[in-house]
Amino acid sequence: MAVIPAGSTVLVTGFTGYIGSHLTQQLLEAGYSVRGTTRSAKKATFLREKFTREFGEGRLEVLEIPDVTVEGVLDEAIKGVSGVAHVASDVTMSPNADDVVGPVVRGTISVLRAAAATPSVKRFVLTSSAVAAGWPSLGVEYTRDENSWNEDSAKVLASTEPDPMRGTHVYAVSKTEGEKAAWKFVQEEKPGFAFNSVLPDTTLGPFLDPSTPQSTAAFPLAVLSGQGDRFKGFPTQWFVDVRDVARLHVAALTLPSTDAPGYRLWGAAEPYTWSQIVSILRKLRPDRTNLPERFEWETAPNLSHVDNSRSSALLKELGRDRWISLEESLKANIEGQ
Repeated sequence: MAVIPAGSTVLVTGFTGYIGSHLTQQLLEAGYSVRGTTRSAKKATFLREKFTREFGEGRLEVLEIPDVTVEGVLDEAIKGVSGVAHVASDVTMSPNADDVVGPVVRGTISVLRAAAATPSVKRFVLTSSAVAAGWPSLGVEYTRDENSWNEDSAKVLASTEPDPMRGTHVYAVSKTEGEKAAWKFVQEEKPGFAFNSVLPDTTLGPFLDPSTPQSTAAFPLAVLSGQGDRFKGFPTQWFVDVRDVARLHVAALTLPSTDAPGYRLWGAAEPYTWSQIVSILRKLRPDRTNLPERFEWETAPNLSHVDNSRSSALLKELGRDRWISLEESLKANIEGQ
């Protein structure tokens, strides 16, 4: 039996984003109502209309909240909800750490404080990232586990050396510090809800809203259009389909097996390489003559180890015997392209 019964309301921050939209869809499919926050109500028009057509009036309530760090801004939004999914984050890839890291941490704590002050909240799930556990090291064997944290990106930001991927490192630091602050809050404040985090790796798969901005799911589209060389130097990691990421959030919100003490749930199906992606895209789109057989600049594989057994078990509890494969994910990712 689900900890949060069907019919309950779940607050989803950033519901218009790539992961947030899929989570909202799956919650609605499971019989929950969703109160979704967005920085711009206009931006939510497509998804609001889509979900209303599919699930009927009254199942999705859209709230415009430009800044979740403002004290008291969530007081009304969180009233009566049984679960909270804090998905919203800064994905601008800005190179300015001061503009990103602090607001992400403050926003996370703001949502947690609002949830802790609301007795009806039984579950809270935070969307973190695999880069909060470690920056990928190509050709080096290493393991990411419950106690893994990314210290490398902060060192890069502190260096005076030129960094062409500074924006990505800033994002990594924001996710690292945001998740650390969340676990610290839960340990010190001991709120009345169970807390879990989900750490998705490179996330691929279908878009519910064609206007969805920044996302790793744009990578295959760029490769398909012949712009794969722009990712030279970008490290490969593990991949996960966005629908499986959403399922892990649903599990973290509803299953008894994700109760206290709380868990870091790895959103990681299998490792991948850029050449593997281009090979699958060539198979799916044999008419695209601009796709190389492989990327010559890719020289080292990803040798990281991730224990995704708990996440695999949770997917099974939700009726999924396996993770969505890379080929399945890419096929859905480029549909219509």
